[in-house]
Amino acid sequence: MTDAPPTSPPAPGPGPAAPGTSASRLLLALAIGMAALLAVVLAVLPVSATRAAAGFVPVGNDSFYHSRRILDTAAEPGSFYQFDARVDPPRGELITWPWAYDYAMARITRAALASGLAASADAALAYIAPLASAIAVLLAAWIAAQLGLGAAGIVAAAALTALYPRNVLAYAVGMTDHHFAEHLMVLATLAIGLAWLRAPARRDLAVALGVVLGLAVGVHSALSILQLPLLGALGLVWLRGTETPRTVRWTAAALLATTLAIALPSLPLREGRFDLAYLSWFQPWLALGSSALLWSWSSGPATARRIGIAAAIAVVIAAPTVAQLLLAREFLSGAMASIGTISETQSWITLLDRGGWSSLINQYSVLVLLYPFVALGALLGLWRDTQPALRYFWAFALFGAVLLPLQLRLHYFGSVLLYLVPLLLLARAAHSRSLAPTWPLAGFGAVAVALMIMPAVAIATTRKPLGMDPYYQATQPVFPTLAAACRARPGLVLSLANDGHYVRYHTECSVIANNFLLTPAQQSRAREGDRLMSLSVDEVLRERTDLRYVYVRTESLFYISPTGYVTVPQGMEQDPDRPLVKALLADDAPARYPQLTLLSELRLDYRNLPYARVFEVNATGAARTQ
Repeated sequence: MTDAPPTSPPAPGPGPAAPGTSASRLLLALAIGMAALLAVVLAVLPVSATRAAAGFVPVGNDSFYHSRRILDTAAEPGSFYQFDARVDPPRGELITWPWAYDYAMARITRAALASGLAASADAALAYIAPLASAIAVLLAAWIAAQLGLGAAGIVAAAALTALYPRNVLAYAVGMTDHHFAEHLMVLATLAIGLAWLRAPARRDLAVALGVVLGLAVGVHSALSILQLPLLGALGLVWLRGTETPRTVRWTAAALLATTLAIALPSLPLREGRFDLAYLSWFQPWLALGSSALLWSWSSGPATARRIGIAAAIAVVIAAPTVAQLLLAREFLSGAMASIGTISETQSWITLLDRGGWSSLINQYSVLVLLYPFVALGALLGLWRDTQPALRYFWAFALFGAVLLPLQLRLHYFGSVLLYLVPLLLLARAAHSRSLAPTWPLAGFGAVAVALMIMPAVAIATTRKPLGMDPYYQATQPVFPTLAAACRARPGLVLSLANDGHYVRYHTECSVIANNFLLTPAQQSRAREGDRLMSLSVDEVLRERTDLRYVYVRTESLFYISPTGYVTVPQGMEQDPDRPLVKALLADDAPARYPQLTLLSELRLDYRNLPYARVFEVNATGAARTQ
């Protein structure tokens, strides 16, 4: 971009307003490449969370379940499953996560092994997310280019995407949870949508947008929500008299076709389910509605008759979804009782209440202080700007601004906008004063990078517990023993719900519950697990004659403060352990309960107290020698 001020209001350009000389373009490409490399390096640095003596372990509780399904499929693609018979047998569980993400990750892992790029499947899988962080940086740079922010804005967007704290964690080595892929889908949707609306005659971009929107539901079933900014922007454009590009019909067709292609292999759909929690008929139904609306808007101006048709389409599509959308609202608002203790569902209000502003800034960077300007700018821009591309950007910004404060896990909807919106507003302010925007954008980028670089490096380099869970790191040595027992004598394991994924990952045994808490059935299993942990040993064995193993560990070994720091409570005064855990961790438990055989235990070095034990239930009810 040249230093001469623009002669018209700032708007997305037809492409990167790149410097005129080849040397300048090369410098810009080099700067973007360095930002991408920075993102990968930061993502690779937290290796302490994933590198164990026997290889790589997943990072994050849900990653353990993803990894189990991915590694099973990588070893034998034909073994891919969408129903897990080893959760709450004999009923089993229909897996809520869409099939496409885990299956694609398995294929990538298998390809990395076949090509010799990785020595083991767990190593190949561990490094997919860090490498994908470079794609996120490139997408952010493309978005900035479509906004006409010039070289300074493009480099700033790329660097801040690399340094953003939630991105460093989402793309960290060993992270196999689907959050990084959701972030990529958000960025791709925004980037391709802007590129198409800047050149609305291009059918290829129109098709690409529909394809990405359809693929998104294969990553997470709720990503149908990404259709809302497009509908909001084009609907407003249409109602205010601007012609809707006829190529939107290609977007509509591609959206519906891709959604069907992704959804048809889904087991919940084949079972006839219509449920937001699963990749079911719910997603194709919404895609049909979105496609019908987009098609109707491209038919001509917003006459009373056409407005009536569009309203009728919206009512018909919305009618059967009301119950599911109310459930989604309950989840997003945090009102669902089962999600209250999950860290990734904490809202800004909860973070502020527990840790103050420092907690919020640690999670979202200092840029979170610009949130009021982002939200207000998005609202005003959506109303005032008339260009479809800008309307789409502002609709996306408002959409992200609404979701961002609701839950930590929703950061990927709005995080990139915490710096793109200020960059665009600065560019427009410079233009209104007949100034070149290069220096204001470069200044904002330099200050933001300076404020974020040290926190990002600290996040990446601070030693983290294995699996990003201090309890997992402390108890991980018991799993080889349990795994060996399960190979010899598979059966049902009673454990805390938070350990369910760990048991499934390491062993061939089944579990009663895990920390899946989205559906009523999942919540019921978690309550059943809690109830069993509150009974005596005799009561548990009398009620659950199907148990083969019992795995207990203390819940008071560590204390995690509201700001996330892990400490060891003095004397273990905090004692939230359930009655069954207390009973089986007592020193005399192996002698007191002849119905159980102690297979493995872990003890505190400094007090010689047991804090984790694995028992096998005796078939005869009599004690067996070890």
